[in-house]
Amino acid sequence: MTRRLAVAALLVAVVGRVEAQTTGFVRGQVTDVLNGAPIAGAEVVVGDGPARARTDAEGRYLIRGVRPGVHELTARAVGFRSLTREGIVVSGGRIAVVDFAMRPEAIALPGVEVEAQRDQLLDPRQPQVIQHIGADELQRLPVTTLEEAVELQAGVVQGSFRGGRLGQDALVIDGLGVKNQLDPSSGRLGLRIPTAALEEAALVTNAFSAQYGQALSGVITTVTRDGGDRLEGRLTVESDRPLPDGWDMGMDRMTAAIGGPVLGGVRFFAALDAEARLDDDPVFAPAPEDPLDPRHERPWLLPHNAGERADVVGKLTVPLGANHVARILGVASESQRQLFDPVVKYAPDAGSAERLSGRFGLLHVRHSSFPGETTSLDADLRVGYFAKEQIRAPLLGPVDRRFGGATLAPFAFAGHDLARDRDTVGAIAAVPGVAWPRYADDSPWGVPAFFMTASPRGEVAWNRFREARVRLDLLVGPGLDTDIRFGGEYVRQRVETFTRLESYRSVPDGAPAPSASAFDPYQASGYIEFQQRASDLTLTLGLRADLFDARVESGGIRSGAQFAFGPRLAVSRPDRSPRPARRARRTSPRKRTGSCPHEA
Repeated sequence: MTRRLAVAALLVAVVGRVEAQTTGFVRGQVTDVLNGAPIAGAEVVVGDGPARARTDAEGRYLIRGVRPGVHELTARAVGFRSLTREGIVVSGGRIAVVDFAMRPEAIALPGVEVEAQRDQLLDPRQPQVIQHIGADELQRLPVTTLEEAVELQAGVVQGSFRGGRLGQDALVIDGLGVKNQLDPSSGRLGLRIPTAALEEAALVTNAFSAQYGQALSGVITTVTRDGGDRLEGRLTVESDRPLPDGWDMGMDRMTAAIGGPVLGGVRFFAALDAEARLDDDPVFAPAPEDPLDPRHERPWLLPHNAGERADVVGKLTVPLGANHVARILGVASESQRQLFDPVVKYAPDAGSAERLSGRFGLLHVRHSSFPGETTSLDADLRVGYFAKEQIRAPLLGPVDRRFGGATLAPFAFAGHDLARDRDTVGAIAAVPGVAWPRYADDSPWGVPAFFMTASPRGEVAWNRFREARVRLDLLVGPGLDTDIRFGGEYVRQRVETFTRLESYRSVPDGAPAPSASAFDPYQASGYIEFQQRASDLTLTLGLRADLFDARVESGGIRSGAQFAFGPRLAVSRPDRSPRPARRARRTSPRKRTGSCPHEA
């Protein structure tokens, strides 16, 4: 035991697992457009911010710590006309390659028409397949959640990534992994981030490097928005309830977002996304084909898919000096819905329902090197907490909808207290409030025995998952062409489950016995990765180590810790596929004196 703890401590202290980086890189070369000679001492600036760098003797530059998003880059050099490149997409943990070919400065220039080629640059470091989803796409696409946006990406079918099973993916929020690998069967994490709160998202599949250790089929990386330099907000309300009959899905949705400065450079951002539907999955309520069914001529919604959800995000960005910043993020998600069951579809007061809750908190402290430093050290310390609770059980009574499909209150479930207490003794008797299945006499035809008014299984299923993560990531850049990454992570988890079938009768009467479990696994994982760039080629070497201990005893035997080591090797290069030429804006004639106008 002492030896295992020592090894675990060593893993945590020396190396750790990195799921994603919340900042990206920009590199390239600045040359003379007339003869291709490198320009030394040129300054390359990202937008109007502090991220910038100067070129070396070979005209090369590297800018670290660039926030993900779409940026504008400007190159300036004495004796040359300033040059601006727009629409540069920077993704977290990856490199954007941007080269500049600058024209010597003239005294006066007439207006010109410029035909510019926009290169399609793939990440020169990563052998993975990476599909970028920008904030503008999330607002433009007909989606309301990140999950819906991911479903539109290539290789994703009903939550399965590249043919993988449910639960083989991972979600990364601001560089911290969130994954319940102990309960993958539900396929639902219970945590949703409003699209208005996302700066960018990316789907990573295939050929994971050392930083993606626990994902087998796909990784969804997200970066949340910081508050801006001025107060901004928006409010949107949607509803389709004025529509008649089958066109009315009973949908009400409200989204709100606000952000801006507070005091002393502190910025905040908050977002809310709430939705309620009388039919949360309208596919189950089509017009029936039987002409005797009263819904045949005038179809109306069946209430057994009614559902509601609410997602809230809050974030504070606090500067701690010239090269330190702290970010505090909180996410809360709640969803509940009635579960459609054909045997009770004409008995709206019967049946089962489900509620799913998720909570996530993150403290992120970042140290960045000063812009332009050739040798750099970037460090990220993250402390996070994630909790998920889910229950599926019969309802104790009719649902009171106060506004359209919204109840604005939690459902009342039969056996909820027994489940949360994991009371297997008290659950031997029939669960109070669960009715026996019986035949109905209130079918649309007035004929009994067509439908049953309770689910035959009477299932009460509950689970709760909680975890705390601590991780330290470091990036050392000895020069423009070399990066060394290493870090460490420790995760402590708590898993609790409860199941009771046929809860309308007691165990002595033949019902299956209740089952419950609780255990506290822990894991430590780590990596070290070396990357060397030479011209257009990039060589990546890495080593990953994982330790996992379920801490479960069965039959007097306790599970032991399991170790896994995995090397990584990748050789990659950027693919520059030209896009159709686009016409740049016209520049007006002007005198060239000191600073020069930008050119697209």
